[in-house]
Amino acid sequence: MARVFGCLERWLSDSFRSYGHFIARHPFAVLLFSLTVAGILSCGIVRLQFQSNTEALFTPDVSRARAEKAFTQSHFPTRFDNFVPTRITEMYQRLVWVIITTKDNGNIFKNSAMDEIFTLREKIISTTVLNDNKTLFRYNDLCGKIGGVCSINPVLQWIKLSRQYNRSFSGIPYPIAEFTIGDQRELIPLDSFLGDVVEENGYATSAKALSLFFYLRHEPTDVNAVSGAWEDAAAEVLEGFQSKEILCLYYTSDAIDEAQKTLTVGVLPFFTATIGVLIVFAVASCMMKDWVLSKPWLAISGVVSAGLAVASCTGFLSFCGLPFNQVAVSMPFLALGVGLDDTFIMLAAWRKTNPAESVESRMGEALSEAAVSITITSLTDFLAFCAGAIVPLPAVRTFCICTGVAVLMDLFYQLTFCGSVMVLTGRREASNRHCYFFCKVLSQEESPSIFYRLCVRGIQT
Repeated sequence: MARVFGCLERWLSDSFRSYGHFIARHPFAVLLFSLTVAGILSCGIVRLQFQSNTEALFTPDVSRARAEKAFTQSHFPTRFDNFVPTRITEMYQRLVWVIITTKDNGNIFKNSAMDEIFTLREKIISTTVLNDNKTLFRYNDLCGKIGGVCSINPVLQWIKLSRQYNRSFSGIPYPIAEFTIGDQRELIPLDSFLGDVVEENGYATSAKALSLFFYLRHEPTDVNAVSGAWEDAAAEVLEGFQSKEILCLYYTSDAIDEAQKTLTVGVLPFFTATIGVLIVFAVASCMMKDWVLSKPWLAISGVVSAGLAVASCTGFLSFCGLPFNQVAVSMPFLALGVGLDDTFIMLAAWRKTNPAESVESRMGEALSEAAVSITITSLTDFLAFCAGAIVPLPAVRTFCICTGVAVLMDLFYQLTFCGSVMVLTGRREASNRHCYFFCKVLSQEESPSIFYRLCVRGIQT
C-alpha cells in the first residue's frame, strides 16, 4: 500500500512540475482562462434563490414529525372553501395577525377606539396586489372562506350589528357567542380574539386587547406567492397607519423568513471586514526587509482567488437550482480561510527554491511540492463534505454541498489564477523590481539616499 501511494505521489509531483513549467511560459493565458471561467460561473448568481422555511430546513427528510404531519394533513386537510382555523397544520400558514390595544391601555370597546379599528380593518382588506400576469388580487380573492365569505372577526361583527340596530354596547357573549355565517349559525369561541377580558354574567364588558386575523390561501404555488405579496402589502399599510387612539402590533407568516433574510444580509458587513483583515494579515505576512523579495500582490491574489471560488461556487450551484439558506451563508468564511492557507503553502514552497534558477524552473519545483499538498488536503476536505451532503437534514446538506464545491473551486483558482500571479511575481523578482511600484531598483552602492535605501532598494545587482 505504501508503494502504491508513493507512486501516486511521485506521479502527482511530476505532473505538477510539468504544469508549473507550462504556466511559467503562459501566465497571461492561464490568468485569462481562470477569469473567464470565474465570469461565466458567477453569472449564475442572478438565479440565486434563498430558502428560509425553518420547518423544511431543520426537519430530517425521514422523520416522525414529517410522517405525522403528512398523516394529519391527509385526514384533516385545510379547506379554504370551508375554512376552519383549528384545522391548520402548516407551520407557515399564510396569515396576517394584528393585535390592537388602546394607547392609554384602557377598554378596547370604547367608541373612539372601535372607530379607529374599523378604519384600520377597512384599509387592510382593501389592499391589492398584482401577480406576474398583472392580474389584480384583493383580500376577498385570497382569503379562507366560510359559507362563501371571508373568515369574519366575531367581535367586530357583533359591534357592527349593535351599531346597525342603534343598541348601546353593554357587552358581548363570552367566551362563546352565536353568529350567522352565510346560511349557517355557528358557535364561535371568543377567547382567541380578546385579551385581558372583564367578564360579567357571561358577557365581556371590557377588554384591553383585540386580535384581527386575516387568513390567506397558500395553495397552489402561484396563489401562495400572491398571498405572500399581499402579506407584505398589508404589513406596509400597518407600518404607515397613524392613530391617536390605538396601537398595533402585527405578525405575518413571513416574519421568521424575513428575520432570517435580515440576518443573512447582516452578515455582509462582517464578511467585508473579514476580507479586509485577511488582506492586511496576508500582505503583512508576505513582506520582508527586501522590497524586491516582498510579495504583497501575491498575498492579495490569494484573497481574490478565494473570492473567485466563492462567487463561482454560488453561481454554479444557483445554475443547478440549489437554494441557499442561512447555514450555507457561513461557507464564504471557510472558503477564504482555506484559500489563504493554500496561498501560504505555495509561497513557502517558492521561497525554498533556488533564486539563481529561472522562473520556469522555480515554478515547477514549487508546484511539485505545494500543489501535491493542497490537492490532497482539498480532496480530503471535499470527501468529508461529501459525507455531510448525504445527511437527512436539508440545512446541513446544503451547507456541505456548498462548502465542498467551494473547496474544489478554490483548488482550481489556486492552481490557475494564483499560480499565474506567482509567475508574474517571480518575473518581477528576477528583474529586480520594486514590489509595489515595479520600478527597477538600484544596488546599495548606487542608492542616492538613505530614504531610497530604506523604501526602494532591493537585492543588489
